[in-house]
Amino acid sequence: MPAATGLSQREGKSNVLTEYLKVDVNDEKSWEIIRAAQLLSESEVVAFPTETVYGVGAKVFDEAAVGKIFIAKNRRPDQSLLVHISQIEQVYGIAAEVTDDALLLMKSFWPGPLSIILPADSMVPLAVTGGKDTVGLRMPAHPVAKKLIDITGPLAATSANLSGRPSPLTAQHVKEDLDGHIAAIVDAGPTGLGIESTIIDISKKPYTLLRLGGIQNQEIEAVLNQTITNCLPDPAARKYQTSSKVIITSDWDDFLTKLEVFKDKSLGMVAYDQQTMDAESRLSRFQFKKRYILSLEQQHSNYFSILRDAEQNHIEIIIFTPLPDTVSFSLRDRINRSLYIAGQGE
Repeated sequence: MPAATGLSQREGKSNVLTEYLKVDVNDEKSWEIIRAAQLLSESEVVAFPTETVYGVGAKVFDEAAVGKIFIAKNRRPDQSLLVHISQIEQVYGIAAEVTDDALLLMKSFWPGPLSIILPADSMVPLAVTGGKDTVGLRMPAHPVAKKLIDITGPLAATSANLSGRPSPLTAQHVKEDLDGHIAAIVDAGPTGLGIESTIIDISKKPYTLLRLGGIQNQEIEAVLNQTITNCLPDPAARKYQTSSKVIITSDWDDFLTKLEVFKDKSLGMVAYDQQTMDAESRLSRFQFKKRYILSLEQQHSNYFSILRDAEQNHIEIIIFTPLPDTVSFSLRDRINRSLYIAGQGE
């Protein structure tokens, strides 16, 4: 991983030998999943695919193993983990109370990219809850995650990246950040959604949306038949950190002006379709190390892959053409939290 000012750094080195377990998602008796489950039963930490991003987890009631997640990621201990389950029955014993609204959301959106925060059972380790009296639960839709959790039981997990880095969409992304610091990476190819789960807190009223993700706020409101309060983090509060600076533009004149400002840098350009990229004749005088097409599909985002690829190619500045109105709120949120702000981290 290229060194970069402002990136999260892990103190010390590890001598853990990370196993790479390539899985055929159609193999019902995959020995690789059985091996991953065995490592988890031995208090180890394993990365695995979900339909959103790759996660890294440990058995939820294994406090020693849960602690290893924080060490591997260089994660603050007050940051809670999500408990990943494979059957709704597993909620009981994790959550102290399961309300009718909680069951309605589970039946409407699980398995899928919705994380639901409920009051935590007293048996859930404080390391999982971040010292809070609530716990987040999610049922991933990826068949490999389901098979793994069916064997191990609930897993405390979070995204399989070094804290502050772009979330991983492939096993290679996990390797870039966590190689040598976790026991194994289960590789089932690229994830589908490419953006983290939506998080809603229904532990008390009013219900609050804590993170935008694969499920839109309007969908949740329609199911619950009530308005959800947005309590989203300040975009500047946490960045997806890479050595490539991300810059967005308001219109084509602003885009060309910023290109002129940074023309002596190693440039990457992000557009939304090939036609737009090819049709703009005024780009001919600029040299781009790479040009990217950002997917705007509701059910797929390659944004984090673009960030990581730009860094690997030593691109200094990533400049976005003007964001179209069709960019989802979830994707716009991730872009905003990656932006380069002059004077910060320089």
